[in-house]
Amino acid sequence: MTWQFPCPNIQSDATFLANRDDGFGNDNVKRKRAHALARAAGVNPTGKIYCPSLCPPGEPFSPKAWISDKSDIKRICRKNNWDCPDMGVKAHSVESEPKPYQVADSLVEEEVQKRVAAANGNVTPRERLDMKHEIAERARGTMT
Repeated sequence: MTWQFPCPNIQSDATFLANRDDGFGNDNVKRKRAHALARAAGVNPTGKIYCPSLCPPGEPFSPKAWISDKSDIKRICRKNNWDCPDMGVKAHSVESEPKPYQVADSLVEEEVQKRVAAANGNVTPRERLDMKHEIAERARGTMT
């Protein structure tokens, strides 16, 4: 996950947005570029604040970083799976596919020996190997 600057201590929309400019300070070139990109994407930046720390990685001046209230921050953080403890947003862990159940080799071998004993030892090495695979698959629940 890419590092994002944490959101400041946020209490209400009024205190969060108080005395903030649009996020560009005196840099009119960047301001005009960000405004143009936002309008081209269908976002109206009027009355909003640009928060560059909410840009997706690799997308400077992203229209997605224009916010008008705290709910915009929550929405962006949830969508991108970013932590923002002050907003009560916690990134969820990305779960990988569960690994298939693996049977201990000793248990499989024990069952093979039982079957070989039941057959009075009349089992070829190939049949023994097939037995071993069958027992392991059955125990994993993958046998069709």
